[in-house]
Amino acid sequence: MKDKNMKKITLVFVLILFSLFQAEAQRLQITSFERDYRDLTASLPGKKDFNGEPCGLVRVQFAGGDMTFEGNVMEVEKTTSEYLVWMMPGSRRLKIRVPGYLPVEVDFKDDFGLEKGIQSKRTYVMVIEDSQYTNKTEPDDKMNRDKIMEMIMNYSIAFEKKEIAYCEKIFSKDASIITCKKVHNKDGNHKFVYNKMDVKNFLNTINRVFNNQDRIKLNDEILSITRHPNNYYSVRVKQNYKSSKYSDEGYLFLAINFFDELKPTIDVRAWQPIDIPEKDLLTIEDVKPYLKINSSLNSQEASNNNNYAQNTTTTTQPKVEPKPKTEPKVEEPKVEMVMVDTDIPVNNRVNSNTFAIIIANENYGQGVSKVDYARNDGEVFKEYCHKTLGLPDKNVRFVPDATYAQLFGELNWLEELCEKYKGEASVIFYYAGHGIPDEDKSSYLLPVDGNTRLLKRTCLSLNELYATLGNLPAQKVTVLMDACFSGAKRDGDMLKSGRLGVIKAKEGAVKGNTIVLSAAKGDEIAYKYDDAKHGLFTYFLLKKLKESKGSVTMGELSQYIQDQVGRYSIVEVGKSQTPNVQASDALKGTWESLHLE
Repeated sequence: MKDKNMKKITLVFVLILFSLFQAEAQRLQITSFERDYRDLTASLPGKKDFNGEPCGLVRVQFAGGDMTFEGNVMEVEKTTSEYLVWMMPGSRRLKIRVPGYLPVEVDFKDDFGLEKGIQSKRTYVMVIEDSQYTNKTEPDDKMNRDKIMEMIMNYSIAFEKKEIAYCEKIFSKDASIITCKKVHNKDGNHKFVYNKMDVKNFLNTINRVFNNQDRIKLNDEILSITRHPNNYYSVRVKQNYKSSKYSDEGYLFLAINFFDELKPTIDVRAWQPIDIPEKDLLTIEDVKPYLKINSSLNSQEASNNNNYAQNTTTTTQPKVEPKPKTEPKVEEPKVEMVMVDTDIPVNNRVNSNTFAIIIANENYGQGVSKVDYARNDGEVFKEYCHKTLGLPDKNVRFVPDATYAQLFGELNWLEELCEKYKGEASVIFYYAGHGIPDEDKSSYLLPVDGNTRLLKRTCLSLNELYATLGNLPAQKVTVLMDACFSGAKRDGDMLKSGRLGVIKAKEGAVKGNTIVLSAAKGDEIAYKYDDAKHGLFTYFLLKKLKESKGSVTMGELSQYIQDQVGRYSIVEVGKSQTPNVQASDALKGTWESLHLE
């Protein structure tokens, strides 16, 4: 009986020891995991899986004993400071064994937000720490990661529902907002320029976007969530933004503090365009001047963090420093301007059956405001018609400051010309100048001698213009309209703030073989671009013609102008301008593949 009791006591003692060992072993934990955008090892010729696909690389750093790895592991290399673990693309799980500890089990999707698991040709860095180097007062890591994923999901929902209140509460009151733009130099090269704004201006901009957009959709893919000392997390998100008037894609970087575990807030929000090189993507090290240190951290916690930093690499786990008194200078952004007035591309082709009417109304009488740069718009577009689109000089009729009689005279000339060419001619009608509505909200082009009180007698209605052009026996008629027909006030202040009159009008009915590409729609203004000395619409029209050397379809041209004008206007002006496309029924489904000339 005594032997049996001794066996039971021994078994209980062993179980207690095993439990103690197990509790101690569970303190081994992953303190950092992130993608290393600067390490190109995996993107170079490296290891491949059984199907010949390039592997992903996980660099595992641990200051303790030897490690072994289980999972979809193709090969492991040990260096003096880390293990290089080559994994099959798409791998979601990894088990790590260290003598004296229980296995560390990793789920890359659930633990770190990698929806597609380890990706081919990408390098990740994982830091594993023993409990003696870990800050015991840090909040539960898994719970915090769940909160971050929930925050990003709710942020997307708030955009779709246009709930500005949620956006306001997730940012700290002095958060830094950083944006990045790709700027082209005159020599054809480019650089990425950063701008910083305060959170108040950022939220005001978001609120204006909510008011101006019919619908908004954010598609977010969380690429990494990384924990840092002092209760900070950094998050990298690939974000696709789509709205009724604008779309964009890029990388979102967030620095989130968990000083209050129940209410984490964003200290830094940074946006970078999708084509930025991976090595230039921001990290916590880049934004640490804008971070805050939790004042409640005591000296013991600081000591723990120092030990922690000494046992990790500084590139993957930067130590957060207090914000300096003088912040680094942030370069102000400039629009990626190309000189469209010079070095106009010359093509040898001749389009002798294409004719252009160019109306450039800049100087008005009877107290009507001037349309800045309208004449320059027309003159430079004329040069592109000659040199780039291949129209002979005699095929292009340029009319600056056109009167009512001259407008109708040019339309009469087109009618006679197309009759003679018996359906073999193509027409380009370009207009830069004021537009205006009558009391019935019908749209009119305003000649320089037009009377704003006698529109039907002294102006050309869009319906009449489109009817005349649509009835031409022509292969194709393209209308380029750098004028807005918008619905705000027509007072002097608004006329001065925009390029043209601020008016609301009905769209004219497009007929025949006609395509209309106009500068703005709805209640928008067609703005000017002072640095380029052009209307915003015309500048991007000319820019695309220059970059493509005239070899561009109408679908490509319209999409480019819509994207670029939309981006510039909302970022630089704070208001939306959305170029609009109309195609006649005869060209539905085919107009996108047609060319301008």
